[in-house]
Amino acid sequence: MKVNDNHSISKFGYMFLMVSVTIGAEFLSLPRVATHYMGKNGWWLVLLSVILFLGIWVMTTLIRLRFLDETYIQYMKKTLGRPISVLLSILLLGFLIFFLTYELDMLVELSNIYLVKRTPPFLLMLVFIFATIPVLRGGCESLARFCFLTFPISFMIWFIVVLLGTKQGDLSNILPVTLPQSSWHYFLKGMVEISAPSYGWSVFLIILVPYVRKKDRGDLLKYTIMGAGIIALVYAGSIIACLGYFGFGETLHLMYPLVALVRSIDPGLTKVIERPEIFFVALWIATIFTTFIIVFFTLQVGISEFFELREYKLWFAPIIPWVFLIALIPDNMIQDMVMWEYVNMIYIALVFTIIPVQFLMTRKRKIGVPYQQVKREAEALKKQEQEQLKAKPNYQVQRK
Repeated sequence: MKVNDNHSISKFGYMFLMVSVTIGAEFLSLPRVATHYMGKNGWWLVLLSVILFLGIWVMTTLIRLRFLDETYIQYMKKTLGRPISVLLSILLLGFLIFFLTYELDMLVELSNIYLVKRTPPFLLMLVFIFATIPVLRGGCESLARFCFLTFPISFMIWFIVVLLGTKQGDLSNILPVTLPQSSWHYFLKGMVEISAPSYGWSVFLIILVPYVRKKDRGDLLKYTIMGAGIIALVYAGSIIACLGYFGFGETLHLMYPLVALVRSIDPGLTKVIERPEIFFVALWIATIFTTFIIVFFTLQVGISEFFELREYKLWFAPIIPWVFLIALIPDNMIQDMVMWEYVNMIYIALVFTIIPVQFLMTRKRKIGVPYQQVKREAEALKKQEQEQLKAKPNYQVQRK
C-alpha cells in the first residue's frame, strides 16, 4: 500500500499512537485484575506480560516492514494462501469492531457514573461517535497530532497521582516478592488477561506501519521497544501505587482502583477543589476517546484495504450504525466485560498461532524486503535530506 509521505507520521507519532491505544479503558481496572490473579505480586506479573507482547509486536513489525507497498490482505495471501487470509482478515476486522464497541461502552459508563449521570447512554454514544469524524477525516497525521496533545497531559497527571499514592501509602504492602502460589495455569491466564489490551496493537501494526515516513522506518523496532517500556512503567506504577495505598484486600474489591486512589489521596487542594477525581476521570475519558479514535481509523482503513479500495475516509458512514447497535447489546459493563473476555481469548489464540507462523515463513522463504534493506533505504533518505538542507543558500545563516 503506497502512502503519500506528506500525509504520513513520524516515528514519535508512531510511538504515541502505540502507547495511546494500549493505555485505554482497561487501564482503570488493571490493579484489581492483577491483584485478583497474583495478589501482592501483581506488579511484576505486568513486567512478565510486557515480554510476551513485546515479542509479538517485534515479529509483527518485521513482517509488515517486508510488505510496505502491499495491503495486509495481499501479503497474507503470499504467506498463508487466499482462503486462510480472507478468513483471518474477517476475524481481525470483527475483533476491531468488538474492540471499538467495548471502548465506546466504557466511555459511556464512566461518563454516566462521574460526569453526566442523567444523560441517556444512547445519546452519549452518538456524541462520542460523531465527535470522531473531524479527526478521522484528517487522516493518520491528524490522529498522531491528537495523541501528541492528549498523552503528555495524561501522563503528567498519572505521574502526580502515582507519586502521591506511593508517598502517602505503605510500600510494605507489596512485599514479600514471591513466586506464584496458585497453579501455573491460573498464573498464565492472569498474564494473558493483563496483557490482552496490548495484543490488540498487532492489528494496528499490520495496518498503520505503512503510514510511517520512509526515513523513519529503520527506527521502528527501537521505538516499538521504547513504547513497550513506557507501557510497562505505567502499568507497574499504577499497581504499586494502588497496592501501597489500599493494600491487597481493598484493591481486590474496588471496581476502578485508580479512580478510588485519586479520590482518597490528599493533593493539598481539597479546600479549593472539592472532588479532584472528577478532573482525573474527565482527563482519562479523553485518553480512552483517543483509543476509540485510533481503533475507528484502523477499522475504516482495514475495511477499505479488504475490499481493495483507494479511498478510506468515507468508510466511517457505514461503520457507525453497526458500532452503535452492537454497543447497545450489553445491559451493563459486567456483560460487556464477559463478552469482551471471550472475544479476546479467541483473538489471542489466533495471534500466538498466526504471527509466529508468518514470521517463520517469511524468513524461510525470503519473501518481501528484508529489514536491513529497509533500514539502509531509510538512512539513505536521511543523508539525502541533510545534503539538500546544506545546499540551501540560507543554511549557514540559520546555523549561526
